[in-house]
Amino acid sequence: TTTISSSMMTAASVQGNTLTSKILYIVRHGQALHNPRAEAAKAKGCSMEEFFELMRQDDVLDAELTPLGRDQAKRCFHSYFAADRFHHEKSTRRSPKVDLIVSSPLSRAIETANLVYPTTSSTPVPKICIEDFREVNGELLNGKRRSKTELLHLYPSWDFDILETDDDVLWTPEMEAFEAAAERGYRGLAFLLLKRPEERILLVSHGGILRYTMNRHPLVHLDDARSDDKRQNGKTIESRFDNCEVRKYQLSWKDHDGVGDVGRRPILLTQLDY
Repeated sequence: TTTISSSMMTAASVQGNTLTSKILYIVRHGQALHNPRAEAAKAKGCSMEEFFELMRQDDVLDAELTPLGRDQAKRCFHSYFAADRFHHEKSTRRSPKVDLIVSSPLSRAIETANLVYPTTSSTPVPKICIEDFREVNGELLNGKRRSKTELLHLYPSWDFDILETDDDVLWTPEMEAFEAAAERGYRGLAFLLLKRPEERILLVSHGGILRYTMNRHPLVHLDDARSDDKRQNGKTIESRFDNCEVRKYQLSWKDHDGVGDVGRRPILLTQLDY
């Protein structure tokens, strides 16, 4: 496969070039072309079957952001990431800098990342695409990525080296099992812990893959370290991400003593106040 393998993670673990704990900001992409009707029906309590049927009707290859989706991403930037980075004199919010930007290779996620955390030559941040963070795969064309060649042309500031093939060989006419999607998400998180030296990471991904990774994978554990008022007035840690919603986590290994098979250790995502 073209995803990050267990052998890669094990080798990285042996090398020891890792941090045991990182800050991870997770953002779901903005509204895309296949989202409006399906998301509106979901908000009204439609069945999963009706939700997917509406997405099938509005399906488009590698769906891009709608104008609303771009506005959502820009608002996310100004609400969460603008203050410290551009030193607004009137701003009282202390927003964080990040050391690495990670995205799914689908256009709606890359476009969201570019708008949520714009970079310039004077504020460079590495930007990489990782297949394991793409949406639940198969059946719907909105989950099929463009060729690596086209992505490099459209987004020249991004690093696509981890995409091992030019064409999308992962997409199939059949929907990917949710457990398989959750396994991809686990591998992606383990990769960030095992292979990347950065301490503060921004990840832009998708509602489905985030939901199944966090709620279905036996090696991904959630914890809530938010203050009482944030817990009472906010969403539960298991809830689905809204478009351009930001959540802040501490990403770490759950077994701090190192017990367990390297490369298959349980991961802990501790949600923090933002």
